[in-house]
Amino acid sequence: MAKGDIIRNSFYSYRDEHTGYKVTRLTNPDRICHHPYFYNKMFTNDGRMLVYAMEIDTKRELYLLDMESETSMQLTDGEGYLCDFSPRLSGDDRFLYFCRDKKLIKLDMETLDEDIIYQSPPGWWAYDNPDISTDGKYAVTIEISEKDRLETSSGWDLFEKQWEKRPHCRIVLIDMEKRVGKVIHEESCWLGHPQFRPNHNELILFCHEGPSHRVDARLWFINADGTGMRCARPQRENEMITHEFWMQDGSLLAYVYRMQNHAGKETDAVVDPKTYMPRVENNELKQKITFLNPDTLEESILMECSKYCHCISGPQGNKIAGDGQLASQPFIYLADIHERTERILCRHDTSWKPYGTNQDSHPHPAFTPDGRKVIFTSDREGAPAIYMVETA
Repeated sequence: MAKGDIIRNSFYSYRDEHTGYKVTRLTNPDRICHHPYFYNKMFTNDGRMLVYAMEIDTKRELYLLDMESETSMQLTDGEGYLCDFSPRLSGDDRFLYFCRDKKLIKLDMETLDEDIIYQSPPGWWAYDNPDISTDGKYAVTIEISEKDRLETSSGWDLFEKQWEKRPHCRIVLIDMEKRVGKVIHEESCWLGHPQFRPNHNELILFCHEGPSHRVDARLWFINADGTGMRCARPQRENEMITHEFWMQDGSLLAYVYRMQNHAGKETDAVVDPKTYMPRVENNELKQKITFLNPDTLEESILMECSKYCHCISGPQGNKIAGDGQLASQPFIYLADIHERTERILCRHDTSWKPYGTNQDSHPHPAFTPDGRKVIFTSDREGAPAIYMVETA
């Protein structure tokens, strides 16, 4: 297989046994496939093309799936470690940005030519998922000192150990036109998930990564010039906050949180590293979808919801999709922001098992551009595959 090669997918549709909604499997379950990280732009604006990662003969590359012809074109063919959750399309669909071997690369979607935008200097390792500003002028990434970095691709067993190491990390702002990076913040703390506020290049959200019962506070803001670092949301004892995202217009930051009871301590490592199943089932306290005003830091609770591992808003800003993380909640959910109601779309039935990297089978729900369907990943039929469920 090489760049430009075409393969045929075999779409398969069925009615979900729980809801009756139509679900379509987009990739074959005999090869590891998954879509990009759930808040990355992965569809072309018309919704016809989907960027995804696939493993063939132990090698992972990026592909472009044509939803109408049910064929995929190989986009990349390189050496070294591909950050297969990193790809994101530019706003005009002309370019694809992704990471390989500590490099941020821009791929021309017409010619498939690649151009290196930024490379981490010796001694530093760039995390897998940099964010791009709405106007495409800047990128932001987290770099971790190589001497402090632990290899966690095999599962979640080293998650707490990486936090305990208090790795030296830094936030790097990258000028996409000048192709230079500037360190705007660094500290001996495990940092992660940098995200520009949509339509606002001047504000960046990031998190203090680690087990929820051990981090000081998860959510933090910093100005793009490195000033004004502040805690976005102080964290109370026995409180778990996950998984933060911006509403599409940048007006609000959203996340879910819950208090943890003492009947069984939950951890951020969603599943047990030996069984791949959730550690705790007896926590009866409800999870809540919460909004935060980034200008005033005022918090407002939208509604109670099931225990999502990941969640994201739709393009119209009126729906949120989430993936149930408990064995008793193997569902993709849809929450209506205006009506403050939640319903089940379908079963995902994933095992949460790693297949080389620790999030290969995580559902990571994401909306299609028209907001009428939700895609997710599951290994319910074999290797992780990509599925799409209708919302009505």
